[in-house]
Amino acid sequence: MFWKYVLIGLILGIITSVISVSFSNYKLRRQQRFQKKLEKNMVELDEYRKELTNLVSRSIEILESIIADYRKLYKDIDNNANNLLLDKHVKENFFLHRLTESESDNDQIPTEIRLRDNP
Repeated sequence: MFWKYVLIGLILGIITSVISVSFSNYKLRRQQRFQKKLEKNMVELDEYRKELTNLVSRSIEILESIIADYRKLYKDIDNNANNLLLDKHVKENFFLHRLTESESDNDQIPTEIRLRDNP
């Protein structure tokens, strides 16, 4: 009878160990699967970070070139406007009217001055 109990205990032990090993093996496989997914996602994240960094640096370069072009355009417009205004100022100065001494002593507006709009 003793051998029956030993044999039953041995069979139950083997069955229990097989079940526990398979259960722990399932957890281990699941953990390994999650680890592989995590590593894959980390690689993708690094690739996206590099791509984003490249895009941001390219955008900064484009903005810097736009700023430089705008500054050049502004300087050209400023120079051309000054040149045009100086030429016009030399040719026609509507606000420059030299008064004689008699007119400067007088506080009234001289009658000889005519506005351009009024003939």
